[in-house]
Amino acid sequence: MLEQIKLHKINPYAESTKHLAKVLAKVFLQFDVKQKQFYELLQRQLVLEGKKQYPDYSNAQLSGRLGIDRRNITEFSQTSDDFKPKAKEKDIQVMNRLMTYFYKTKSNLIPKKNPFHSFETICMEVANGSLTPVAIATELKRRNLIKDKGDYYEINIDRDFESHKEIEDGFRCFNEGTERLIDTINHNLNVCGKDKDDKDCQFSQKLIQRSVSTVRIQEKYHKEVLEKIGEEQAESFARVEEILSLYEDKQANNKTRIGAQYLSFK
Repeated sequence: MLEQIKLHKINPYAESTKHLAKVLAKVFLQFDVKQKQFYELLQRQLVLEGKKQYPDYSNAQLSGRLGIDRRNITEFSQTSDDFKPKAKEKDIQVMNRLMTYFYKTKSNLIPKKNPFHSFETICMEVANGSLTPVAIATELKRRNLIKDKGDYYEINIDRDFESHKEIEDGFRCFNEGTERLIDTINHNLNVCGKDKDDKDCQFSQKLIQRSVSTVRIQEKYHKEVLEKIGEEQAESFARVEEILSLYEDKQANNKTRIGAQYLSFK
């Protein structure tokens, strides 16, 4: 019990982090994000952002601030914009080996079991018992990278299994929405977070951050309700565009973007 109290005092944001983890879990599954690659990308972004926020910090100090190995601080701060994570999940490693098998044998069929070159032997070499061949095959079949052909697996050589276009398209929509939402939350916390009793703050300084919803609508009416909400949003959106156009100056080049974002959800 005492350890739990001490931990809570050291990290008061643990409960909030759980909510963030829930959101990320949904995103990871939706867009086939591999956690090892994501963690490597996250570390790099933390280093780059840390360099901006703490320009006077040495790599050792930044390592203490971010909790990242000092050697990685140096590596991530020197990488270019086209940085690609080194970490590869077991299924991708197996798929790489399957493509090597294809190029060597000129056959896109590989035996499931065989003492030498087979799907099972490749999985055992790559996963070393951490994942079974069945588990890896399930994931590769889900991604349409292999097909079950009886005693063989057919390698889908026409599919670019390391292409991230679908993921990038999905994340582009996700990023556009969440980035502005996070900016709004950060602004509101910084402006009014210290003085919660300031009633005027909500209207004079805060950015709009409101939602309205209900669980008391039958499923058969969901489509109709969302359509009506969309009509209301379109009208409101048009009025916002008019407001923005009144104040726009073609000569201005302000880096701060100002506007409104509308979301309907189910």
